[in-house]
Amino acid sequence: MRWSGPGGQQIEESKVTTPTDDEKLIGPDGMAYEAKYLSRTLPRVGTKPHHLLHFQFYVATKEPGEVVVVPVRIKVQADEIPDEIEDYVQDLAVRVQRF
Repeated sequence: MRWSGPGGQQIEESKVTTPTDDEKLIGPDGMAYEAKYLSRTLPRVGTKPHHLLHFQFYVATKEPGEVVVVPVRIKVQADEIPDEIEDYVQDLAVRVQRF
């Protein structure tokens, strides 16, 4: 897993971490998967312009036509937001199919 440009090019060194607690992501199949994090700190961001970030990860498949569903969580935190306002969190199920 790494940060990338819109065409897949590597744009910076990416550090992937595994949380020390037992946080798991639940896939659409109901299975729990170990979470890994790709983090990035942005300098002070205003309302304009916005930042669009791209990331890339590899998925192992065994045979053509096989479908793998990967749970992905996007989480955005900001130091300036008051504690009573929750962070933005979006859980997705990314469907990958080998052709």
